[in-house]
Amino acid sequence: PYDPSLVFDIPDQVDTINTLPGGVINTKASIIETSDDYKKSKAFDLGLDANTVAYGAYAISGGYKKAQEELVNSTKSIVEVSAFVSAIRVDMSPYYEITPNKEFTDFVENILPETYAANPAKYQEFVDTFGTHYFDSAFFGGYVQQSIELTSNLNLKMSEKDIKVNAEASFLTVVKIKGGYDGEDK
Repeated sequence: PYDPSLVFDIPDQVDTINTLPGGVINTKASIIETSDDYKKSKAFDLGLDANTVAYGAYAISGGYKKAQEELVNSTKSIVEVSAFVSAIRVDMSPYYEITPNKEFTDFVENILPETYAANPAKYQEFVDTFGTHYFDSAFFGGYVQQSIELTSNLNLKMSEKDIKVNAEASFLTVVKIKGGYDGEDK
């Protein structure tokens, strides 16, 4: 059972994302209108050939399936904006601002036994799922990508160049100004 007086390590939660001084962001935007273009784009991103992407493990991912459905079953296009970012610092929320989520409390209340000796495997499962440490910051660098669905009538209202410029601006807003986005733009 859950006992609030017991102290457990709390899963990490991202608070802010900042590019570090001297970090370089070079963005690239591309408009994808066909299923074949999407396969080629993913193949390039992943360093694979298009057939491996289309028939390999990546082809069963949710993102790949959703993009394929959007391109095949509708008149939508996809704008992909990507960048190699040289340095990012991620600050986690302070431990005192975090409350355990439902999965954490359910695991503690319903799965974790009273003592370690009763079932060490369950405690290992807890550690594998939720970790053992709280981190206050981390440093990253690498490839960041955002995919934006476009309705077909947007192509009639804006030029391809304007669409790409706006997509890049949206991407840079998320990456440069603290990061984070929760919602859907229509």
